[in-house]
Amino acid sequence: MQRVVFSSELTEIDDSAFEGCTSLTACEDFTDNLLRIGNRAFYGCTNFQGWSYIPRTITEIGDYAFYNCTMLGWQCDEGVYLPDCVVKIGNGAFQNCTSLRILLCNNYQSSGRLTIGSYAFAGCTELWRVEIVSGGESTSTVELGTHCFENCSELSNCYIDVYGTIPQYAFANCTKLAYFEDINWYSRGFKYVTTIESWAFQNCKVLGNMDFLSLTTIKPNAFAGCDEVELDVSYKKWSVTKGEYTTNVENNGPYLFHSDISSFVDFTWTAVT
Repeated sequence: MQRVVFSSELTEIDDSAFEGCTSLTACEDFTDNLLRIGNRAFYGCTNFQGWSYIPRTITEIGDYAFYNCTMLGWQCDEGVYLPDCVVKIGNGAFQNCTSLRILLCNNYQSSGRLTIGSYAFAGCTELWRVEIVSGGESTSTVELGTHCFENCSELSNCYIDVYGTIPQYAFANCTKLAYFEDINWYSRGFKYVTTIESWAFQNCKVLGNMDFLSLTTIKPNAFAGCDEVELDVSYKKWSVTKGEYTTNVENNGPYLFHSDISSFVDFTWTAVT
């Protein structure tokens, strides 16, 4: 089977529906009634090149739905363009999709939250741009899973309105990541990020300035292997802890950290509010 045509009445692609169909190369456009792509639906379809668009009705892309679809992107302008109604991208959904170059979802939901699962895009070695931003004064936010973009070695531009925590290994080994920003222009900087977990930006060698309006905690080794980091934060006083050692630091400059970061990388930083 090389090509599949879906019924216009189809609302869900079942779990494992095409798993392991290595000869499948393409499908006709998904129907406008489709709500969910199931777990492992196209798992291991190594020649599957994708579709021209995902319908605006889709709300969920299941766990490992397109895992190891190494040709995914060839039929859809080398990218995945998500509709604004998606609320969940499952664990490993696009993991190891090594031809995927762009992930785009603009003006999603006027309110609500998009969840991106653990390892969702890990190992997408050609992915260079990610843009998941809310429109206008939307309260939409994105919740990231651990390892979600790990080993995306070409990722250089990432714009996500992150909620709560940047988790462990989220962007580890994204060695070309230079721009990590929230580009909802109604709020400069990350409005909802409170915590950066350990190893979140491990080996992000060229990471530049980041603005955080609500950041209160930076876990040890969050920036391990980074050459330079500039964090523009709201809180000026910080408690710095390592084991039994604790001291207080007052940030009087424009950035909390700047230039050589080796002296603080394995400490926990907590805002004194």
